[in-house]
Amino acid sequence: MTRRRAHRRAPGGRRRRPRLLAALAVTVLLTGCAPASPDPQLVSAAQDALAADQTLRLGVRQQQGHLLLDTTASVIYDDMRQQLADIARQLETTDAATAADGRYRAAVLTALRTALEGADAAARGDLTQAERLLARASAALHDLERQP
Repeated sequence: MTRRRAHRRAPGGRRRRPRLLAALAVTVLLTGCAPASPDPQLVSAAQDALAADQTLRLGVRQQQGHLLLDTTASVIYDDMRQQLADIARQLETTDAATAADGRYRAAVLTALRTALEGADAAARGDLTQAERLLARASAALHDLERQP
C-alpha cells in the first residue's frame, strides 16, 4: 500500500501550495516589470552636484547684487568648481550596472560639464553667462532628481 503525501490544507480544506505558487509568480512578474531606480551612488552624486550648482548660483546672484566681495566670490567659485570636478571624476570611474544606470550617469555627467562651464564663466567674471549655464545644469539635475 502506498502512502500519498498529504498536502497541508488551509482552514476550510483548501490547499496552500497552489496559492503560494501563484502569489510568488505574481510577485516575480511585477518586480521584473517594474522600472529599476538608479543606483543610489549615482543619485547621491547627482544630489551633491545639485547642491554645488545651487551654491554657485547663489554666489553669482550675490555678486551681481554687489553683496559679495570679489575675493569671497572667487573662493566660492573655486571651491564649488573643485567639488563638481571631483564628482565628475568619481562618476567617470564608476561603471554602470544597467543600461538605465548608464543613461542616468551620462545625464549627470552632461549636467556636471555644464555646471563646470558655469563655474569657469563666474570665475572669469562673466556672471550673465554663468547664471545661464548654472540654471541649465540645475534644471537638468532637478529633472534627474524627479526620476523614480
